[in-house]
Amino acid sequence: MDVVEFIGRILFAVLFLQNGYAHVRHRAGMVGFAKSFGTPMAEISVPATGLLMLAGGVLIILGVWVDLAGFALFLFVVTAGLLAHRYWEEAEYPTRAAQQAQFMKNMAIAGACLFLAADFYQFSDGMSLTLGGPFF
Repeated sequence: MDVVEFIGRILFAVLFLQNGYAHVRHRAGMVGFAKSFGTPMAEISVPATGLLMLAGGVLIILGVWVDLAGFALFLFVVTAGLLAHRYWEEAEYPTRAAQQAQFMKNMAIAGACLFLAADFYQFSDGMSLTLGGPFF
C-alpha cells in the first residue's frame, strides 16, 4: 500500500503544483483575475498563495510535514472558495450552477487536505516530520 499512498500523494499534489506555478509564472493575469472577485491585496496574496501551493505540494510529495501542508492548503482552499465562488450571490442559473460546482470542488479538496493531514499525523511511522514531531 505504500506505493498506492505515494501515487495518491503525487496525484493530489500535482493540483497544487500546477496552480502554484500558474500563480507565480502568470502573476499579472492571476492578479487581475483575483481582483475581479475582490481578493484583498491581490498583488501580494497571489504570489504568496502561489508559493504556499508550491511548498505544500512539494511537502506532500516528499512526505515531510504533510500535516502542516494539509492544514495550510485547507485554509487557502476554503478562503479561495469563499472569495472566488460565491454562488449564492449569482442570479442566473448557469452562472450559479457553475460557481456552485467550483465552490463544492474547493470544499471537497479542503476535506481531502484535512483528511491527509490527520491521516498522515496519525499513521506516520514516527520517523516523519509532523506538527507533533520533534521540530514543533
